[in-house]
Amino acid sequence: TFNVMQAAIKKNVKQIIFASSEWVYGEEKSSKLKNEKNFISSQKISSDYSLSKILGEQIVEYYSIKNKINCTILRFGIIYGPRKSNKNMSAVENILKNMIAKNELIVGSKKTARRFIYITDLCEAISKVIGMKKINKFNITGNELINLEKIYKEGKKILRKEVKIIET
Repeated sequence: TFNVMQAAIKKNVKQIIFASSEWVYGEEKSSKLKNEKNFISSQKISSDYSLSKILGEQIVEYYSIKNKINCTILRFGIIYGPRKSNKNMSAVENILKNMIAKNELIVGSKKTARRFIYITDLCEAISKVIGMKKINKFNITGNELINLEKIYKEGKKILRKEVKIIET
């Protein structure tokens, strides 16, 4: 991120769009939507990924202010939708793939929940911020927490197949 910002300064870039994550807020404990003005504390996070996103946001914002570069930080939810490969699938694709291929589904907990965002909605959000002025921050997530059990139930309807769920 530091190197990207140095290159942006050198090339006189007019706007940076930084792909961050809802994980900057820490583990989701409440169904209440986060607001972009919510305080972010490194004390509430539990992963190197979350820390890297918090630090990335701070680097981008610092150099954007210092060098008068327009900056938009987008905090993505869990992205789902069609993919070219089976690598790096979200819970949605993973659950459906396993339901098709197997007669059992192994999950940590059926109650694990995330805010999902469909890939075309995410692309639309990105296109809408192109050209924005000043410093902006937007949460790009679904409106509700969706747990793995709900994904399984929807998959069961779509695939017309029931499989055994094993919670680890």
